[in-house]
Amino acid sequence: MISKKTLLAVHSWVGLKLSLLMFIVCLTGTFAVISHEIDWLFTEDLRITSQPDSEIDWDAIRTNVHKQFPNRPDMGITKPLYSNFAAIVSMNAPELGARRVFVNPYTGEVKGDLPFYASFQRTLRDLHRYLLAPAGGLYIVGPLAVILLISTISVLFFYKKWWQGFFKLRVNSGARAFWGSLHKVLGLWSLWFLLLMGITGTWYLTEKLIGDVGVKIQEEGVIVPEKSITQNQFFETQINASQAIDIAKKSIPNFHPTTIAFASTQSNIIKVVGYTDAILVRPRSNSVSIHPVTGEVIRIRQTENQSALSIWIDMADPLHFGDFSGLFVKLIWFVFGLFTCVMSASGIIIFVKRIKNKKQGSWIKNILGGMKYVTFTVLIIPTFFGTLHTLYAHNIFAYVEHNYQVPLSVKATPEKLPKATMYVSNTGEKMIIRVGFDCQQCIPKKHKMELILNDGSIVKFKKSFISGYRGAASAYIDHDKLSLIESVIIKYDEDKTIYLYPQK
Repeated sequence: MISKKTLLAVHSWVGLKLSLLMFIVCLTGTFAVISHEIDWLFTEDLRITSQPDSEIDWDAIRTNVHKQFPNRPDMGITKPLYSNFAAIVSMNAPELGARRVFVNPYTGEVKGDLPFYASFQRTLRDLHRYLLAPAGGLYIVGPLAVILLISTISVLFFYKKWWQGFFKLRVNSGARAFWGSLHKVLGLWSLWFLLLMGITGTWYLTEKLIGDVGVKIQEEGVIVPEKSITQNQFFETQINASQAIDIAKKSIPNFHPTTIAFASTQSNIIKVVGYTDAILVRPRSNSVSIHPVTGEVIRIRQTENQSALSIWIDMADPLHFGDFSGLFVKLIWFVFGLFTCVMSASGIIIFVKRIKNKKQGSWIKNILGGMKYVTFTVLIIPTFFGTLHTLYAHNIFAYVEHNYQVPLSVKATPEKLPKATMYVSNTGEKMIIRVGFDCQQCIPKKHKMELILNDGSIVKFKKSFISGYRGAASAYIDHDKLSLIESVIIKYDEDKTIYLYPQK
């Protein structure tokens, strides 16, 4: 059996060698708890006048966003976290990448938009979870949760009569005694919190491992049944957002929708997620999948009908971040998160006081030893490259000089094809050409698009299909070839072609 002295030595050694890493993970996690609120403080467009008695106008939000950004496909609407928060519409601009558009949920007024990653909430969550390196960062952060769990449990074995130490803070016995007692007192009061963080953090690592070996532990996504996809029409009109919300509310008792995700192709469903009377689960634990054209309910997912494993998966995030009962609980998590940061720092201070005048050299060398190389490598490399990956992936560096529209006349129109428009954007190096259609909500079939120039050359669009509102396929041409555009052709159903001609 391992002695108490050995357990204490291992606890101290591990705590010191991983102190910097642990401190950073704890600090980012602590502020991630209130990251939505931090966004509200620093993002003017996210702040609105509270109207707690007003209903959210889902259709006005979507309609006004389409008017403001007609050449961007929208992906979904998330309702405000609080009554004085704006609703957020997720969109994708081909020249700018993923965007968040802020809208007054009661009036539909569009207040502004920002890149997806211009957010404390998203950045802090991803920095805490995988150091901004999604490919492998979780395999660095995850083991820290395992170590935290083991270290916390070990305290119960080597700390004599630990249950008597909750109030033993030594204030008048010198700095070393104070920091030592503070470390113990905070640790004891935080036992439940540290165990919870260790368990949920270990689960995140386990979930990542299971997923990477190809094992599915939750149900797969829903698609529209093939037989219900209409083959005879190029476009079909979706049900509107408010209709989908009403269908979802009727499908699940006491259902409070938080997000609606729109269909982008004929195979996609409209998905409404939200809360019910079930506690301690994230919104996606309850959802209604709806046929985007007929309004037929394809699948209902409710917490009480899920397996114990599925319920646990949906509980992990709310438990880890305290996001299950409003701001008050979040503040409790925030305070205890600060306690963990102080414990990491106080452990270092205790060691520094202990070795004072006994060892020479920098405190980093004395504390981290050979682990300093591992620590700085782990922190610098994935964080640096992860940050660049994040910025480029979301096109935060993209430059767009201006946009303008060119109406297109349509020839060989199939049934229900609406008016078409060509959108031109200047990115500095290339011109981006997109084609959109004036349907309020539409689901296109799969088809290919090509740009025909009057010099005989053909430029293919970047994607082989248009998806979502007004389309998402893009063609890139040189500036001097913009005047050479003769037509856009759309091929579908193998033998059918639509010709679109710019109106002079």
